[in-house]
Amino acid sequence: MTVDEAWTIARAVFRWGGGDVIEEHRAEGYMLTTAGANPARRGTLMGAWVEPVDATHTRVTVVMKHPMQTSVFITMTEAKFHQRFAESVGRLRADRPLPKPGP
Repeated sequence: MTVDEAWTIARAVFRWGGGDVIEEHRAEGYMLTTAGANPARRGTLMGAWVEPVDATHTRVTVVMKHPMQTSVFITMTEAKFHQRFAESVGRLRADRPLPKPGP
């Protein structure tokens, strides 16, 4: 997968996971967002780093930080991100568009 494909998928998965404004730092290879924040809680901080390995392979690293580790309101986990990411790679390989609201 190319860096462009990985970038597009990572951005989509964050949106599906409730990412508010996605702060994109394309030149530096990372994006950040927060999901589920409201006056009662701080939400989940999420970041993805997208880096080329070679022309057809890309490494994607994702980190989720839950300010309150005991919270039952976890919007997304690293495992869920990677599951949705893998499903999206399959969609692109099958020439199917990524759904707007998420799977």
